Amino acid sequence: MRCFCLLYVLVLCGGIVATAWLPANAQPISVRKSDGKTLIQAAAIDSSRNILVMAQMGKMQLSSWHFFDSKKPTAVYQWQTPDAVECVVFATAKNGERVFLSGDSRGVVRLWDIHARDQVDSFRAHRQQVLGLVFSQSANILVSLGIDDGKTKLRFWDLQTKKQTIPVRDAFGVSVALSPNGKLMALTLPGGKLELVEFPACKSVWTRSSGKAAWLSNVNFAPNGRTVITAESSWGKTTNICFWDVNSGSVTKKIAAYPIFDLGRRLVGGICCLSYSPTGLLVASAGKDDRVCFWEAATGQKITSVPGHQGPVNAILFHGDDDKCFSISHAGDVFFTDFAGIKKHVRPTANRKPGTDLQPFWQDLHSSEALRGVVAVEFFLQHSKLALPFLKSRLLVRKQKKGEWFSKNVNDLANANFGVRQKAAVEIEKQLYAAEPFLRQRLTNGTDLETRRRIENLLKKIPKLDGLRPADLRPLRVISILERIDAAESRELLAWMAKNLETEQLRSAAKRALGK
Repeated sequence: MRCFCLLYVLVLCGGIVATAWLPANAQPISVRKSDGKTLIQAAAIDSSRNILVMAQMGKMQLSSWHFFDSKKPTAVYQWQTPDAVECVVFATAKNGERVFLSGDSRGVVRLWDIHARDQVDSFRAHRQQVLGLVFSQSANILVSLGIDDGKTKLRFWDLQTKKQTIPVRDAFGVSVALSPNGKLMALTLPGGKLELVEFPACKSVWTRSSGKAAWLSNVNFAPNGRTVITAESSWGKTTNICFWDVNSGSVTKKIAAYPIFDLGRRLVGGICCLSYSPTGLLVASAGKDDRVCFWEAATGQKITSVPGHQGPVNAILFHGDDDKCFSISHAGDVFFTDFAGIKKHVRPTANRKPGTDLQPFWQDLHSSEALRGVVAVEFFLQHSKLALPFLKSRLLVRKQKKGEWFSKNVNDLANANFGVRQKAAVEIEKQLYAAEPFLRQRLTNGTDLETRRRIENLLKKIPKLDGLRPADLRPLRVISILERIDAAESRELLAWMAKNLETEQLRSAAKRALGK
């Protein structure tokens, strides 16, 4: 099945959100239960008007739902269409009216007015089926991906005139996305390649390969336009989420998201849909199993995995902000996950007005619990006037607790006096991630058996993270905070971090946040 990942639309293949470790009173809510007959092919959401549109698989029917609140949907209308609908997307007409468009199995694009409950217009976009649609509001251009004479083509349309504005372009992949500012377009190509193109000029900026991947899919831009994510799949291997730097075209990190198994020519696993949250702090993915996974974008760490769906998950649609997420299954279930309710259980102080002490949230930036880290990042962003001077005081402070300080405390672990040993262990544990290289160096240099045991017990408390040192968590989250605060002081701090952070990986992350 084809997967077409867009900025505003996801073409689907699978299941619905339930729960993992989430608090009992923060369970995802079943908004619409499957009737066992309604299979969903595509879905799109208009957050400004709380409208969700779904297209039935293999049937000529569209249905719209109005959410007066997230838990009580109201069916608005159903449309019968001449041909089976393949994809849907919302767009803004030149008169400012919001319409939604559908692409069908015979290559026709139709414009629908939800309020008038009628088809407004239609035109033939492709000779055969339309695989996907994406709309650029800044350029007022509709991009259609479809099949013409057995070949996949990209076409570009003016919705007002229904005429093509740019020459037809070959599209070898099945995934395309436009950047938030409408100036760039990302395309997947055969052989695990990704191409970045200037839009609407369609001039190639760069083409890069992720390595030995068999194919890339589900391309999506970050809300700030600086990063592109794709699903990277190889037969019989893990499906990764790849993060691409828009400026350089390099892969900055990979998340091993889903295993793939070959069961008698049947591919099990992989990613069906992939989406950034509106703030870019979260990435949501869904596979061909029954799970939706939420990831922290800055660190690549998993926040939670939400199982229990009836088959593959076809769409993940964030509604308004990061705290509301709808997921739609191939079977037709719609679930709503309220992250605001989940976050309330992370740290009580996060729900009160801030005082002068931001230290608890500074500590949470160091947490190996991804959700705790996200809550801390959001808190600093909500109170940026307090955050900037606080972060500056922490970042630019002299490195007093390095070198001699750590060496002294590590040496004190071997002291004959129990009180001295105990105090050293407590002090080291407060700065455990930063102390790790000094502890390992002491083991390398040799020590007595009792001291070795104490050091090994301390090292066991350091969590093992996928592709990341625990000491990198706080710097990456601070970078995530600073790049979202539009102020000269935040840019100055990022410039300082780009020169002074410990590793090249961290320095590069700071440079990317500066747009370099």
